[in-house]
Amino acid sequence: MQSLALALGLAITIALFYWRPILRGEALVPTDLLFIYAAFQKAAPEGFIGPSNPQITDPVFKFYPWQVVARETLEERQFPLWNPYQFSGTPLLANGESAFLYPLSLLGLPLTIPQSWSLSILLRIFIAGYGVYLFTRSIGISLSGAVLATLAFAFSASMTVWLNYPVSYAYSWMPLQLYMCERLIRRRSLTDTIVTGVIIAFHLLGGHIQTSFMIMLVWGAYGVFRIVSDYRAEHIVRQMIQRLALLALACVVGMMLAAVMLVPFGEWLFEGSELQRRVEGRSINLIDPDLGLNIVSLVTVLIPNMLGNPTWGSGEILRRRALLSRLFTSAYYHLHLHLWLSQRCAVHLTAREQYIGVE
Repeated sequence: MQSLALALGLAITIALFYWRPILRGEALVPTDLLFIYAAFQKAAPEGFIGPSNPQITDPVFKFYPWQVVARETLEERQFPLWNPYQFSGTPLLANGESAFLYPLSLLGLPLTIPQSWSLSILLRIFIAGYGVYLFTRSIGISLSGAVLATLAFAFSASMTVWLNYPVSYAYSWMPLQLYMCERLIRRRSLTDTIVTGVIIAFHLLGGHIQTSFMIMLVWGAYGVFRIVSDYRAEHIVRQMIQRLALLALACVVGMMLAAVMLVPFGEWLFEGSELQRRVEGRSINLIDPDLGLNIVSLVTVLIPNMLGNPTWGSGEILRRRALLSRLFTSAYYHLHLHLWLSQRCAVHLTAREQYIGVE
């Protein structure tokens, strides 16, 4: 009963936050960005000053249009393997991030594209939040703590920022996968293993392999930790091996179910030029050039708009970040130089005292 009440409360909360796409059928993507380009300026509505959020570009230029191309291809009774509108044609299914086979995208096929896009976003928020509730309750967190964790994760900055990106296609399934890991280890059930594999396949089909890889690392580390902890308490080798085997089997099931996308993605990755370009373009720096910015950005945990907000205009947020980054970086390196010189002087004086003492 508590789980049902939490699910209902979470759904109502999401509906209150996102009532506009629900009631008006709007797509949660800032397509007004197009109006700053010459080809679309004449289509701009009267009074248009600038895009609502100039920082969100990939959904406008890639992810949303790919959904449109996939839908058009299906209407022609063809499978969306190819995108004829980029360059001289590019792979569509194989690029991964088109996420055509993502389950939440398939659920929206009977709807219009804006409605389908918004449905996927709303369901991801719900799945992320409800997954946190199930996981936290399964490891003994109190009801109030689980509710707080649910709201904190579902409406967190990391979830909200990436809602229009394939990152959240994978990220939203992580809590549920951890919950199933807990169930699998406790019950050692083949059914739980298959369900876990299905969840793995779901986020792999989201197309953001980097995020899926990190989720698998967290899931695997947590699973091994739990198995080792139980072994230390029980000292039953057979159960430990069985649990490890079920974890491995869940991973295999997920990879096999997602192979319909992973195989063409792998072929596209290794035969295309993108991987080589990124490898050759990588540089290794002993000192991160963005160190100052990264540390200064921590202030946004407490004051989100301290460094500006994309909806204020890109110039303001970049100006603030650049200024604070330069100030902090300068202070950081001056402090390190001071500490280094102080240390060297201390070593020199110590050596001199020892030398005088010997004399």
